[in-house]
Amino acid sequence: TRERTYNDLLGALVDELMKNPSGFAQVAAKHQLPVQRFGPFPRNGGDGIAAVAGVQAEAFSTARIEDGSVSDPIEVGNDRSVLLRVVGHAPSKVQPLASVRAQVDADLRADKASRQAATTAKALAEAVRTGKPLATLASERGYPLQALPGLMRTATTPTPQAVKAVFSAPKPTEGAPSAGQILLPDGSWMVFQVM
Repeated sequence: TRERTYNDLLGALVDELMKNPSGFAQVAAKHQLPVQRFGPFPRNGGDGIAAVAGVQAEAFSTARIEDGSVSDPIEVGNDRSVLLRVVGHAPSKVQPLASVRAQVDADLRADKASRQAATTAKALAEAVRTGKPLATLASERGYPLQALPGLMRTATTPTPQAVKAVFSAPKPTEGAPSAGQILLPDGSWMVFQVM
């Protein structure tokens, strides 16, 4: 099967690199796999594969930086893994404010907007708990409203975390509507009401 072929290839790569850690390019060529150089990139930054949390953790690990050893396979997708070797590292340094001012300003604005969105979501959920219809609150503010009739615990829409939050909310009773809010992976907030 495809999965077995993938696992066999990954196992062979790891075995060969354990025997010859400096033979990264040769082992990759033997198995007709590409070797890509990327960087430099900052801790908690970078694009593409460099932005993957597992790649970040390995790229900035003491072992990879000090001895240049090859990492264990890092899963970056279905049947997609990378192995990495750090060939150079520059210690972090403080950057002059003039060179990072725009990013600092943008980060501060984004943080303020995020806090305001959290406050708004909490206030909307509280308003629903006091008896105000979520549909009315959403309409007044121009927010989209989506009914999820028959939502199942195993659903993955809108997100698995959102579904878990909905099913963790108290059961609504007469005079006590059930509502809550949850931060979604894209940074937006979802306010929900359990009917």
